Amino acid sequence: MAIERRTDADAWGKLIIPGGIYDVVRQKQTETRTIVLEARIGQRKWQNITAISPMSDLFPNPNSLVYTFFSNNALEPIAIVTVAPRDQSVEKVEFRVTDAQELPALASMKADLFAFPNPAIVNVRFEFFNLPAGDYELSIYNLLGVPLIKKRYFISGNRTEKLDISELRKGTYLYSLKDDRGNTLTTTKG
Repeated sequence: MAIERRTDADAWGKLIIPGGIYDVVRQKQTETRTIVLEARIGQRKWQNITAISPMSDLFPNPNSLVYTFFSNNALEPIAIVTVAPRDQSVEKVEFRVTDAQELPALASMKADLFAFPNPAIVNVRFEFFNLPAGDYELSIYNLLGVPLIKKRYFISGNRTEKLDISELRKGTYLYSLKDDRGNTLTTTKG
C-alpha cells in the first residue's frame, strides 16, 4: 500500500460557527491510498494482479479530503470539515463549542461584512452583521479599483446574500459596502 499525503494552507478569512466569529487559516489535507495486490506463482517473479484479481474489490482505494480551520484564539482546530473527494459533497462537520465568555456577543460588535468561501470561484455568500436599517450598496472591484459588480440591498441587522461571481476570472478582488449616504463602511480583500 502506498499513501500520499499533501497539506496546504489554502485560504484565510472569517469563520462563523455557533459560539463566535473567528479569524482563521484553512488547511487543506488530501490523502490518496493506492493498494496493489501481488502474487508469486511458482518460480516466477512477483506480479501485480490488482486489475485481474476478484479480491481487488475488497481493498478500495480510499481517498480523503479534509479542511481544518485554525485560529489564534484556540490551541486545537476551530472546525474540521470532511469532504467526499469525488463529488465535493460535505460528509461531516465538527466544530469547537466555545464558552460564551471567550468571545464578544454579536450585538456588541461593530457593523461588518464577511465573504464565504474565500477564495470563491462560482458563488460567494456575503454575511452582513449589525447594520442599521437602510439601503446598502455592495461592490466588487478588481485590484486597480475598477468596479465589476454592484448590488443594492435593504438590510436591517443581519442578512445573508448569495452572489454569482462566475463571470469573474480567478484572482484577488476587493469588496466594499457603502450606506445610502455614500459612506464606505468596510473594504476587504477577497
